[in-house]
Amino acid sequence: MSEDEAGPTHRISLAETILDAASDYKEGAAAHDQEKVQKSAERMWLAVAQAADQRLADQGQPVSEYVLQRLARLRILGEGSLAGRVAAAGANLHALCFLNGECEGVDLDLEEACELVQDLTGERGYCDSVRRILRSE
Repeated sequence: MSEDEAGPTHRISLAETILDAASDYKEGAAAHDQEKVQKSAERMWLAVAQAADQRLADQGQPVSEYVLQRLARLRILGEGSLAGRVAAAGANLHALCFLNGECEGVDLDLEEACELVQDLTGERGYCDSVRRILRSE
């Protein structure tokens, strides 16, 4: 499979991950299922990390599974603002909610993370769906 063939599949799976994270959060919050809420936060964090890796790869930077290296490489590219937003998403979604179970306000973090993914990838369109999912009754 060529790189061009892999790209669209990657992008679809990224959008699916984001929409699934929002749906899982909504279901978990409605059922007071803390574990599901925490897993939704981690899923969204993984989408952010994947989008950051995609941005780095598109700019010819090596991709790393380590957050600090990811942030440093974004800064090298002059993307300090994006690096700061990636760091905040990691702190809020991964550390506070997923690892520590402190998930109050994570619905707002999910929205911000979706916007960050769009800014990292240049893709648009699925954050409106995320907002609709999170606000549905």
